[in-house]
Amino acid sequence: MLLDDGADVNARADQDESGLGGQTPIFHAVNSIFNYCRPVMEILVNAGADLDARVRALLWGESMSWETVVYDVTPISYAQSGLHRQFHRREQDVYNNIAFLHRKRFGSEPPTRNVPNKYLAGH
Repeated sequence: MLLDDGADVNARADQDESGLGGQTPIFHAVNSIFNYCRPVMEILVNAGADLDARVRALLWGESMSWETVVYDVTPISYAQSGLHRQFHRREQDVYNNIAFLHRKRFGSEPPTRNVPNKYLAGH
């Protein structure tokens, strides 16, 4: 509805005094709990979300014991951050989101020679 009413698919959030933030809506959709935002991620990408958007740093889990700062972030690298244990994401969802974003950004499947945790699949 917001997109239909002309909302900017690449509008940026504010940054705090230390440079955290500045993300666009796609960042919120690529790494959601239980992958609930997968349909929103696809809508945003199909509406022209900038997959090359880059932010200096994002804060994950503010004020939680697992608070984490992720630096030099793009939508694809933020999706991949879901593999960090403190993000509490299912690996299959993370890999599927990365593959979708990579196909949309680069027009090809992502290389899987050194995918984090792939070596654990047989154990």
